[in-house]
Amino acid sequence: MAALHLQHLRKRFGATLALDDASLKVERGTIHGLVGENGAGKSTLIKVLAGIHKADSGQVSIDGQVYSALSPRQVDALGVQFIHQERLLPASFTVGEALFFGHELRRGPFVDRRRQQREAERLLAEYFELQLPAGALVGELNSAERQVLQITRALIRQPKILVFDEPSVALVKREVDQLLRIVKRLRDQGLSILYISHYLQEIDSLCDEVTVLRNGRDVAVV
Repeated sequence: MAALHLQHLRKRFGATLALDDASLKVERGTIHGLVGENGAGKSTLIKVLAGIHKADSGQVSIDGQVYSALSPRQVDALGVQFIHQERLLPASFTVGEALFFGHELRRGPFVDRRRQQREAERLLAEYFELQLPAGALVGELNSAERQVLQITRALIRQPKILVFDEPSVALVKREVDQLLRIVKRLRDQGLSILYISHYLQEIDSLCDEVTVLRNGRDVAVV
């Protein structure tokens, strides 16, 4: 049984057919790449999976359970987390505040910031062997550290499936190499990963299988 199976998705925006019978399958414990030119339908497909868009037809299967439509809250509850290049945490947040934003640790009715800072330092060291002061501000971090912070935020939710959407766009080569090592390690720990990228060298070095989208259709799985 596949971890994720998108089947025969169609989505039209006015005169534009963004998805035209597109399908994609991510096997358990693998890294599956998704490639295609701008306008091929990658973003629309991911937004259908995220529950942002409702497909006109087709279905999404997660762990064998079939859904004709999903809400973002359902997707989160089903264990699918997204790492976006564009999702920026407020620069004025501390690492601890950013890591638990939306899922704050509390002591009675109050946010327990000291506990958040302790937990942030522990989790970053445990997951990535990264010594990053939890009191540091997000705006003080480099691109790779902010990316690691996003990944750690996702891992706190104990996901089954991680979707990386163009995660390396803002990174330099050294940081990209670090990101690729992290993604491989997450796969080896049993996570199922969908990795979207324009950079074929990354796709070649990472992915077990790759789906190619063109004009809203899946034209190859290699």
